[in-house]
Amino acid sequence: MKKLCAIILISASLSNPFHSFADDIKNKQPIVEKSISSFSEKFVNAARAYLNKNNRAVPYIWGGRNTENNPGLDCLGLIFVSIQDVTGIPWNYWSVMPSKLIKQLGDGREVEFFYSENATEKDMIKDLKKGDVIFFLSTAPTRDKPVTSKKIGNDKIAYWVLHTAIYTGEGKIIHASPFDDDLCVVEENLYQFMKNTEMDGFIAKEPKISIKKN
Repeated sequence: MKKLCAIILISASLSNPFHSFADDIKNKQPIVEKSISSFSEKFVNAARAYLNKNNRAVPYIWGGRNTENNPGLDCLGLIFVSIQDVTGIPWNYWSVMPSKLIKQLGDGREVEFFYSENATEKDMIKDLKKGDVIFFLSTAPTRDKPVTSKKIGNDKIAYWVLHTAIYTGEGKIIHASPFDDDLCVVEENLYQFMKNTEMDGFIAKEPKISIKKN
């Protein structure tokens, strides 16, 4: 049931007019390369700040961008505002279409993992690095296009992104969670989250973020 609810939420977010600003980024000014030291560390720390804003975790609200008009955060919102906090790139630069967002994040390392009953926690996290953006996979279609596929027997199975998070190291993720009973930004064990939500796998993307020169 929790997985079904999240499918409905992300499908709605991809079709809602509130998000239409991100469907086409062609008119945005190009981002000029400028190195950022320790981006991953700053990115994770920025996200963790939302665990205790005003002495409580920021609530999960679909479409939330931590603004007066769009309070709270959803899973993509946490990623967008955390990047904004570190780099100054406005949160509305980024596409809410995961297939586009993966490309927007640059040419950094990309890891693909598919869950199986035999998979151990060590298997799951061995290639992950702090600051990776995690795109959780499902065979349930959304309004975006599939981001990957896997051949199983004679069939080619397509996978869509159901949810997103940030890898914080030591087997943990931080995300604005519609799966948590408290509906808020939480940091929790990735392996346990995968088991509890029955996600099919994930793509982990190392952001190669640049900022505009002044």
